[in-house]
Amino acid sequence: MTAPSGQTLADQAAADQASANQALIGQPVPWMARFSLTKSVAVICAAIVGAGLATAFATAYIMGPRVFYQRMLEAGFDTAMVDKNSWRTFMTSWLSVLMVASGLAAICAILVGVFFTRRLVRAFAGLHDASIRIAEGDLTARIGQLPYGSEFEVFRGAFNSMAQRLSQIEQTRTQVLGDLAHEMRTPLSTLDAYLEAIADGVEPADASTVALLRQQTARLTRLAADIALVTITAEGGLSLCCEPQSVSALLTAAVQSAQARYVEGEVKLVLAIEAGLEQALIQADFDRMGQVMTNLLDNALRHTPPGGRVVVGARPATSRSETGGLISGGQDQVVITVTDDGDGVAPEHLPHLFDRFYRVDSSRQRDAGLGGSGIGLSLVKALVQAQHGSVSLDSAGLGQGTRVTMVWPLLPA
Repeated sequence: MTAPSGQTLADQAAADQASANQALIGQPVPWMARFSLTKSVAVICAAIVGAGLATAFATAYIMGPRVFYQRMLEAGFDTAMVDKNSWRTFMTSWLSVLMVASGLAAICAILVGVFFTRRLVRAFAGLHDASIRIAEGDLTARIGQLPYGSEFEVFRGAFNSMAQRLSQIEQTRTQVLGDLAHEMRTPLSTLDAYLEAIADGVEPADASTVALLRQQTARLTRLAADIALVTITAEGGLSLCCEPQSVSALLTAAVQSAQARYVEGEVKLVLAIEAGLEQALIQADFDRMGQVMTNLLDNALRHTPPGGRVVVGARPATSRSETGGLISGGQDQVVITVTDDGDGVAPEHLPHLFDRFYRVDSSRQRDAGLGGSGIGLSLVKALVQAQHGSVSLDSAGLGQGTRVTMVWPLLPA
């Protein structure tokens, strides 16, 4: 759930509330909804007490004379001695005492009800305040402890989870808009400068200029597509069709798809699948896995000079430490790697390579549009994790190449 561009979640919530209010116009309102919670609970308590008193008095009036008469006979009194005046006097006294006792019980019940109702109202006041704060855009609002039973705890947990989710979505939205604005500045500035130069007659609109302009528009198009996909994936909204897939078939298809680009770039691309994994299966989305491998292979080609070598490999995981402990134990795992002998990465960059828009490319490469969109690796991580895999990257340093490692649980044969 994201608000449209230029609209905060608070604005969206207000619009949704207005729509809901409009939809409710003309519908019957339950009578209890017209009162506050305190008044509603008080009415319920009064109804319960009233029903109890009415039942007590009716029972005493109907059964009292018969029980009194029976007990007098059992005590040895003669029937003639038990006249109507005797039991009427007894009933009057007994009903008077019952009335006083019932009145005191009703007062005690109301006092106890008011006490607990006020505690309940305070708890709901916290819920009301948290709801209002979230509607006004304060996504840090949370509900505190509700000591009124497991149902309230379930509700509190659901509400706080919703608030946390909204907060994460808003943070993602804010970060994406900031990063996107920063990333679009270079190609838009390039387009604006060249178009102004062409309009002033300083730069000719020849084939090379048009090619450069098209390169910048293609960069913007790729950037828009990538940022949309990584945002949807990060928010858990991506639809995946995960089915048993052959590791060998996935990697073979990826290598064959990239082979022509590698030949053009004069980089050798090698597929190395260890024996025994020819029939190995993992649970994955074939198209999204193709996208993951395409991003990794394009990234490796971009950072490997002509004459270099990129190896796509698959082998069984030999230890839990090798998988980083990210996949649950007790299940066979496969390690898929993409290793190049190209530029390598300095140690200080390694922790940030999966961050959106983080790039080690030089400013010259970025200005010329030679680098990627800056979110390729973050997209790889989001897609891999969405399919219950794990991914990591390591490098021995500049000029020592780079290795991307993905780990997947193998399906039973």
